Amino acid sequence: MFKLDVEMFERQVIEGAQRLLNSHIIEYIAMELKPEHDEMTKLKIVTILMEAEYILYMHGIWYGPDTVVTKNYTSPIDLVKDLQKGVYRENVVFRHKSIQMSLNTTFAS
Repeated sequence: MFKLDVEMFERQVIEGAQRLLNSHIIEYIAMELKPEHDEMTKLKIVTILMEAEYILYMHGIWYGPDTVVTKNYTSPIDLVKDLQKGVYRENVVFRHKSIQMSLNTTFAS
């Protein structure tokens, strides 16, 4: 689990971690994608994650992700559009696509 809590510096951390992300040793990545993040910032983050074969797995409010995402995205643009529309709450977890989903996985505290 790679947990980011960097208060609006998520893009910079994800950009700096690209080699690590592409190594596929991290199974889950948890972070906040707040409404205050602009669309281009979200697009950069989501593009890097999707290119490293991560998919949006869960989302939730301030206490943590607690809802499994059932939609499969093939385009970072489509995911960012839904993030911008508020389809998903700001606390998100991406999982590497090689990890099998478990119905009892929770990240809420």
